[in-house]
Amino acid sequence: DEFEHILFGQKDIDVEDWKAHTYYKGKYAEVKSEHQTVKWFWEVLSQTSNEDKKKLLQFCTGSRSLPIEGFQGLKGQRKQV
Repeated sequence: DEFEHILFGQKDIDVEDWKAHTYYKGKYAEVKSEHQTVKWFWEVLSQTSNEDKKKLLQFCTGSRSLPIEGFQGLKGQRKQV
């Protein structure tokens, strides 16, 4: 199981980890997760199945799984997710 974890990354999507490593910009940069729309997004995401979270992750990043470090290990072009 540990080898699979290293090889394939994390199986379950941790919404709190995702939230902690989310970069906000535009009108959301100042208020971050306090904006009502953002609150709704995290609320809905926390209630979805792990499979649907993986689909959203793939849409956002191109990958259905996370590196062993979790969302902290994802880096975009500007070193941000």
